[in-house]
Order: sequence, then structure tokens, then C-alpha cells
Amino acid sequence: MNSLVGLLKLAGVLGLSWLASLGTPAGPTADFRVNPGRPSALSAVRFTDHSTGGPTSWLWEFGDGQASRLSNPTHVYEFPGFYSVTLRVSGPGGGTATTTMGIDVADAGTLTLMAQTTGHPFEITLQATDPRTGNSGAGQAIPQNDLFGYFTIPTLVPTNPGSPLVPEVFVKMLDARAIPGQDFWFFDGGLTDLSFDLTVRDTVRGTVKVYHNPVTANHGCLGADTSGFAAATAPTTKAAEVAEVSTLTLMAQTTGHPFEITLQATDPRTGKTGAGQAIPQNDLFGYFTIPTLVPTNPGSPLVPEVFVKMLDARAIPGQDFWFFNGELSDLSFDLTVRDTVRGTVKVYHNPVTANHGCLGADTSGFASGTTPTPTHVTTSGATATRTPSSSATSPTPTRTRTPTPVTTAATPTPNLTPTAGAGAPVITEIDLQQTPLHPGNKIDFYGMNFNTSSIFDLRQGGVVKATLTNPTAIGSNGVEVTVPSNVVTGTYAGCVSRAEGTACGPANIPISNP
Repeated sequence: MNSLVGLLKLAGVLGLSWLASLGTPAGPTADFRVNPGRPSALSAVRFTDHSTGGPTSWLWEFGDGQASRLSNPTHVYEFPGFYSVTLRVSGPGGGTATTTMGIDVADAGTLTLMAQTTGHPFEITLQATDPRTGNSGAGQAIPQNDLFGYFTIPTLVPTNPGSPLVPEVFVKMLDARAIPGQDFWFFDGGLTDLSFDLTVRDTVRGTVKVYHNPVTANHGCLGADTSGFAAATAPTTKAAEVAEVSTLTLMAQTTGHPFEITLQATDPRTGKTGAGQAIPQNDLFGYFTIPTLVPTNPGSPLVPEVFVKMLDARAIPGQDFWFFNGELSDLSFDLTVRDTVRGTVKVYHNPVTANHGCLGADTSGFASGTTPTPTHVTTSGATATRTPSSSATSPTPTRTRTPTPVTTAATPTPNLTPTAGAGAPVITEIDLQQTPLHPGNKIDFYGMNFNTSSIFDLRQGGVVKATLTNPTAIGSNGVEVTVPSNVVTGTYAGCVSRAEGTACGPANIPISNP
């Protein structure tokens, strides 16, 4: 009898222990990803939480004295160097976990590609000259992923702090070593009328190539060098990412006058067609991938094919909106641009011709009755080639361009960003607690000349739609605010105001309020 009672007591203790274990959630495991993996100073670095165990709070320490409590923050490093980033997460049961990762931040003017996907980094820099003034300036690298990025040229195309970035030159690299006799391929394309030189250094072999892009009849054409950076290399596999088709919307936040852009492409080798997947970057520009014609593996970097940019030139008498496109692709494609306010629609045809890959520039505007100009505008003259020079290999020239006899007058690019007065606020970074945001979520503003007494709001087309609440200081240069309950689902610009002026962040803020 005593044995039976003892067994029953033991069973009861074990049962209670089992029930207690069910009520105690397992502690979290900390993990995160960084994109781009080899960032440049002064450009945005995106940190994505990949922790398991249902973490409920996060503390990021970026190694430069700055920190964030958002789940997926964005951070800008002011200086190059090696930084140790630490993520500490807490779970619902009070358990914590910590992980640390080292990040090598390049100089602000250096774009590093192929480091993560191949372990064979290439460092790319740009030097540009304005042919109208003779002034020159170095490019600022804006890496996007391990395969491509772009350059702004702030000394020649200045913008005010907090305004959208203005891309000038795009570059892409592919690892073609899986193809017998091939090496790394390099592509470049400009949305600019500046002359520029791109220097590409193979950090493993020491090979250096300089690609000269003077202002000629073929300026703005696609640069494609498939001659490689060494005589013999071992094959690997190229990767990329599948995405669905979509519409690219530009000018909505900065002007309140949205344009919708779609792309349809054809592979001239097979006759197959496919729609573009829009990858917006800010309110002035974005790019398209074409997943049905250029398929890639899930989880690998996106492969850009066509870039588009728009500028509001209405401050110039007689001018309207300007449209530019350039590609890093040998596919033919049509771009359809719809002015959602006036209803005007233009279709830009880009067949595979001698001028395929050249800069497309339309400054005729979108007012009723306007006629689209040819998408690839060049000037008459002799055939031009773009030939990279090399200190280690002898690259073959890129394809020859025969310019179409269309003459256009040079029109300066306007600087239409708002001018901030003395003491006006400046936004250098906006961190979102999650994407999309919901009422009660947090938004962190970082910058200068504002504090918790400033007014923070959400805007569409420059119109205030909701005021952000509960401002709390974050360190010496940040303020955290709360998304209010009355905000409706949509995409907004985050802005801060004080008596000296107003500044809005460069990126859109998606909010969902079901």
C-alpha cells in the first residue's frame, strides 16, 4: 500500500513538473542578417532580426556608440572601419540571448561587390567631371546588395539633408565562371550627363581596370565588359532572386503628383516575354528585375536590369516632369509611364539595336498633347566605343554604338530640393520598429536641430495626415515617437518641424491599420 502511495506521489510530482515546463517558453536564440554585407560609410545598412524563440524586445549596439531598440533597424556609419555589432534579445519568459557579428565598413567612395556571394571582393570607385564647368568630384557609393549598387556625386549634384538620393551611375557584377572560359562580368549605366571614370580593383588578384566614359555621342550607353579580370579561373554558380511583377510609383511624396511605371521585356534570343518586378528605392528612382527572363535562386541578391529616374523640372520656365531610363541588360523592353493626375500615358520602346543600352532621356513633359521623344536620345556624329583599360589583363571593348541622328539641346539638371534655413531640422536616418507599422509601433528619427519639443508627423504629397505622439529622446541625436491610432493604411513620409523649418525623411513609411 505504501509503495502504491509513493508511486502516486511521484507521478503527481512528475505531472506537475511537466505542466510547469509547458507553461515556461523556451528562451530565445539571437541571430541577425546584414545587407549589404560589405557596406560603405555614409550609406544605409539594414539589420534584419532572424532570432528564434519569439523575442519580444531587442537591443542593437552598432559598435560606434549608437544603439537601437527596433526589431529591424537601419543604421549609417559615419566613418570606415571594422565594427562589432551586438544584438541582445529577450523572450516572453524573461530569457535573453546575445550574438555579435563583425562588419567591415568601406570608405564612403568605395563600392564593394561579390564579397559575400563569392568570397572574391571587387572594389569600385568613381570620379566624375561636369563638362559645362570643368568641376570634378568623387562618387559616393550606395551599395544595394552583393551584386550591384550605385553612385551619387554630391559635389557636382548637391542635395539638401533629408532629401531623396539622386543616383547618377549604376554598376553590377556577375560571376560567370560557371561558363567555360568566362570570368567575372562588369556592367555600368548612367542616368547622368556628366563624364566619369570607374575604377574596378580585383582585391584577390590585384587586377585594376579603368572604364572611361567621356561625354560623346554615345554617352549614357550601357557599359558591358565580359573579358574578365584574369586569364583562367575556377567555375562557380551565379545566383539571384525570384520576385513577382509590380508597378513602380515615383514623385508621389515629393510632389503629390504620382507617376506609375511598368515594364514588359522580351529576350531576343528566345522570343520569350516577361513583366518587370519593381524595386522602389526612393521617391525619385527605382529599378526593375525581370524574374521570368532572368530567374534566380530564392535568398540570393536581386539582379537589376532597368533603372528609371524622374525629376520635377517645373521650376524651370516651360518645363514639366523629366523621365530618364538606363539598363544593365541586353533584353529589349517597353516602359509604360502613366501620369496619374492628368491621365497622360507614354510608352518608351527599347528594341535591341546598335544604341541599345544607351541613356533614355525625355524632357518633353507629360502635359496633355505632348509627344514622347525617343527613349534613347543621342546626337549625330561618329561611332563611339567605350573601352576599359587594364593594368593586368587586356579587356575587349564593349559593343560599338551607332548613334541615331536625333539632335537635342543640352538641358541642365535642376536642383529642386527644398532649401533649409539656419537651424532647420535635418533627418539623417529613420528606423521602423517593423514593416509595415501598426498603431502603437515606434518610429525613431535621427539627425540634427530637433528634440522632443519638435512636431513629428506623417505626410502624403506634402499634406499632414497624422501627428506622431509621445516623443522620447534617444541618445544625443534621436527621438522616438509612437504611431497614433487614427492613422489610415497607406504610405507616408516621416517629417519633423520647428519654427526654423521642416525636414522629411528620404524613405517611405508603410503603415497598416486594419
